Amino acid sequence: MPLPVWTCRTVKAVKAVKARTWLVRGRRRRMEPPPWSAAPRARQMISEPPEVMLTQNTSSRVASAAASEEAVSGRHCIRTNQDRWPVARVSGRTWTCTAPASLRRWRRRATVCSETSILLITGANKGLGYETARRLTELGHTVYVGARAPGRGRDAAEMLGARFVRIDVTDQAAVDAAVETIRQAEGRLDVLVNNAGISGAFIPAPQIGAEEMQRVYDTNVFGVVRVTEAFIPLLEASDHPVIVNIGSGTGSMGIVTDPARGEFKLPALSYGSSKAAVTMLTIQYSKALPHFKVNVVEPGFTATDLNGHRGHQTVAEGAEAIVAMAPVGPGGPTGTFQDRDGSVPW
Repeated sequence: MPLPVWTCRTVKAVKAVKARTWLVRGRRRRMEPPPWSAAPRARQMISEPPEVMLTQNTSSRVASAAASEEAVSGRHCIRTNQDRWPVARVSGRTWTCTAPASLRRWRRRATVCSETSILLITGANKGLGYETARRLTELGHTVYVGARAPGRGRDAAEMLGARFVRIDVTDQAAVDAAVETIRQAEGRLDVLVNNAGISGAFIPAPQIGAEEMQRVYDTNVFGVVRVTEAFIPLLEASDHPVIVNIGSGTGSMGIVTDPARGEFKLPALSYGSSKAAVTMLTIQYSKALPHFKVNVVEPGFTATDLNGHRGHQTVAEGAEAIVAMAPVGPGGPTGTFQDRDGSVPW
């Protein structure tokens, strides 16, 4: 008998999730949490999108509609089609859910490895970094929460069930110490997410001096270079190394010159130019490291401390593109600029 595969289907709003019940064929039925985690956050994960229904299908039915398995460089991977998105695989069962429509175009070609990956996310004690760490931890990956403040970093890691490593991207000694910590504990790094960044002053360009530019660049640009250069040897030890840089629409030449976009009127000399530099870093690293997958993502205008929580997106929406790019395998893209809707103009 083939092992059953569980899939998720979006249905109309069901408020029974908090009561640990699910709508099944119009009736509420009590269900146990997934076998790979008894934590409350596991139930929260499979309820994203917030209204889902679980149905059990035979593997033959799902194989034709959801995923096919293959060996890639000796690792067990799941190749997704345009409709399904693997979440986790435990004891012969694969938990999957519908992928966001905006990400289906390149997911048709992407290979997502189901083997547990080791990830480092800088600036992960809050905001987009924290949400990304939460989502990837729930997918079963080993996530290192990188933060410069030990207290807040450890608290965040404990809440997520992740691991903490102190890292200050503006301090080469702290970066080197983080490399050594992960080297001793893991021996490799599969995914590096360069998330740490600061906003700078959003004031007219003539009022920005060299000191302010240097302060913003030290974190947003030179910090990316410090961390990437230091972790390349550990990434080289991975079968499929991935680097995800966090960009911004304010750093896109195509967006900031479009009068229809909000970024057109935004005075962001230091922040915008630093993110434009990050996109160029991404291109240069992707060309110099052809066996890596190096991409830059635009989370969108997300409500975080960086913008005083004025963004129109939630952190869950903002993290979608980051979470999508982090586990890409050998069939995934490289040298691209993506947001949750697809490609972004350079």
